[in-house]
Amino acid sequence: MKFHSVANIFPMMSESEFNELKDDILKNGLIEPILTYQDRIIDGRNRYAACTEIGVKPRFKKWKSNNGVSLVDFVISLNLKRRHLNASQKAMSAVDALPYFEKEAKKRKLSTLKKGNKFPDRAFMPDQEKGRARNIVAKLFGVSSRYVQYGKAINEKLPEIAEEIRKGKLTITQGKVQLKRRERVNALKKAGKQFKSNHHLKIIYSDFYKWCNKNLSDNSINLILTDPPYGQEYLHLYSQLGEIAKKTLKPSGWLITYCNVKLIPEVTHTLSEHLTYWWMICITYKGTVKLKFSTYNSFRPVLLF
Repeated sequence: MKFHSVANIFPMMSESEFNELKDDILKNGLIEPILTYQDRIIDGRNRYAACTEIGVKPRFKKWKSNNGVSLVDFVISLNLKRRHLNASQKAMSAVDALPYFEKEAKKRKLSTLKKGNKFPDRAFMPDQEKGRARNIVAKLFGVSSRYVQYGKAINEKLPEIAEEIRKGKLTITQGKVQLKRRERVNALKKAGKQFKSNHHLKIIYSDFYKWCNKNLSDNSINLILTDPPYGQEYLHLYSQLGEIAKKTLKPSGWLITYCNVKLIPEVTHTLSEHLTYWWMICITYKGTVKLKFSTYNSFRPVLLF
């Protein structure tokens, strides 16, 4: 039997939860029937899959609206409290429910126009209605509307990341970081295609280590000025940078690199295995960055080799 689209508002169970469900059905039988509407499952996808897998005959029950409750409202009400979802998963479920609420918002607008109001209030304008629908669904799922907005952008531009969030493996915040990174990469690619100059300048998007080894000659570069990623997990890049600089810089050439203030000793040691350390200068900036243990930083170190 196929699933109704409203059933997909909520993610499937994790593997461990699904295995527990199968064990429970084997022991106690299928307690809750699987609900259907128009011959499609609206609630009980996991129960149906478990029954199919372990060879238990599933029981079905047709859903009928009571007191005018809509199908979407019913499915959300039924699943929201019994499913143990984190805030990010709830936000993605809100994203999946959003089209239904936006459709209702559009109906309200059309209804207003049919009543003879040729110039509806701003509350019934399309953009306003979409914003209103987002606020409604966010409140319903107990998350912020901004979270839903981020989730929608991630779902549209990084669907593979959105799926990881639905599974509980990533958060909206982590997805937002991935989204911003993708936007920066796309902007760089676009700039590289559009960039024109009469001074032999070129923007390249590539793995620097592979590209430099393949395209740069030995002792051919006067200056390398770079600002590598600052995280501890990127420390190995400085070893590659030192190797490339040693190979491609002219005897009079310079490597000038920014680095994380917390990693000055490690970066200096790593680069010194390939080059001769010369000096460190500091770039100051307005304001401060809070570090651990109530310490603050207001400069960025720049190492010269």
